[in-house]
Amino acid sequence: MPPRPLRRLEIEIDRAETSEIVGMYAIFGEAFPFENPKLARVMYAGSDPGPAVEDILKTYLHSEYNRFMIAYDVTQGLVPDPGCEMEGVDEDEGMSYGWISVGLVPDSTSMNSYAASDLSVCASLKLLATEARDRGEDPRQLIVDKPGFRLALELRTRSKDGQARYITNPHLVVNTLAMWPFSHSDSTWEMAFKLLGWAVEYADRHNWPIWTQIPVGQRPFFHQAGFRDVRAFTLNLNDYKPRESRDDWGTQEWVQMVYRAPEERRARSISPRGRGERRRRLSF
Repeated sequence: MPPRPLRRLEIEIDRAETSEIVGMYAIFGEAFPFENPKLARVMYAGSDPGPAVEDILKTYLHSEYNRFMIAYDVTQGLVPDPGCEMEGVDEDEGMSYGWISVGLVPDSTSMNSYAASDLSVCASLKLLATEARDRGEDPRQLIVDKPGFRLALELRTRSKDGQARYITNPHLVVNTLAMWPFSHSDSTWEMAFKLLGWAVEYADRHNWPIWTQIPVGQRPFFHQAGFRDVRAFTLNLNDYKPRESRDDWGTQEWVQMVYRAPEERRARSISPRGRGERRRRLSF
């Protein structure tokens, strides 16, 4: 049977609502292990990160330091469709194909712990803390030889160091970019580009740079949106696996990228802030 013709997507991007959380973590739960199977194996060690992701979304969805934007394809008769029904997505509004989370890192350090980090890292740490509580242990005393714990700390530290080295405050951080993984590749590309385009336009309006640290597989989406590489690093996942495992878990590459607002350098050189100037209130 010949394939049905594809039609161009009609994408609408809106701020995510509480009612969409289930669909959002369902997309992340499918997309992350699909795109990063080795990494997911280490970070989550066979556990389901869904409850941890759901809790993060509920906690920060309406935070002043975060924006969660969800993209809908409202094209009638688009093919191929995702191939299954997704709980938490209103079919009358169109199938949700993707979403983006962006955090604001202000001049001060008074921000939530998620804004400057990555969702996969935060979910790993929260999952381990929850499992420790369930065992009756103090989550603040997590065992450092837990592979997911050590890897999450390594990734969080590298991102924090990269932000201090390559970018200025205030700035935005792309916490996650998640697309429904079983849609057509052209659909996935357009959805990712639209979501990143929203982040870039938002940053441009405020004259803020953007930071992200991502598995290398997502790099083409960010390049298309105007981001540039500042550093890449590779970790040997065998260094983070359980001691009893004899399997070769291979390596994983990450890339750190920035997007700098076009007017940033000129604005800073023309209008430097005086020492006595009152710090402006950031509106996100």
